[in-house]
Amino acid sequence: PTSPMVARTWYVASIFAVLCGLYECLVTSKIKVLDFFLIAFLTIFDYFIHNPFCGLLFRCGCGFAWTWAEGWKDCNVHNMTGPRCPWCRCADFLNGWACLFVDDLFVLAICLVASAIATGHPRLLSDFLQRCLGCRLRRTSTIENNFHSIDSEDSEPCKSLFSKGAFRGVATWLIYNFVAALLFFLLTDYPYFLFITKPANSNGGGD
Repeated sequence: PTSPMVARTWYVASIFAVLCGLYECLVTSKIKVLDFFLIAFLTIFDYFIHNPFCGLLFRCGCGFAWTWAEGWKDCNVHNMTGPRCPWCRCADFLNGWACLFVDDLFVLAICLVASAIATGHPRLLSDFLQRCLGCRLRRTSTIENNFHSIDSEDSEPCKSLFSKGAFRGVATWLIYNFVAALLFFLLTDYPYFLFITKPANSNGGGD
């Protein structure tokens, strides 16, 4: 059941990355791939780190693999009895709405918003948020020289902007997923979270 979800995430992220790259070129009159690579990096990071992070937090058996199917093949969610990973069985909670909070597109959107607020990139998302909020997200100084305004962002290397955006995105990803996982642990009867084990009378998250 995860294959369509993963495919959808890649399709949407790829289309959005291309749109952001084209938009960046149009508004700057320069060939820039910063936005494209920023979205691609965060998407790939989520793809490969999600399962190991799940396994680390819930001690469920999820691990690193080249595909999601391989990454969760040893997860205890496949067991008939005993504790079963709450993330991997999110459809069992809140009539399935709990899956929204661990949905990759939703998490990626949060990370990209954080990057847009911090760096102004992806510019398409940054401009959209500025129009919605009615304010400038990233303040950049201007230098008046012969009646021309030079934006300091243009003088900031793309490598630096990419590093800042990637760092903010990854930090947001880690914080959000940690908090989400902690809430899943506290609000369900699943017994394991990092080094913490709930008392045996919690029934271990079984059905």
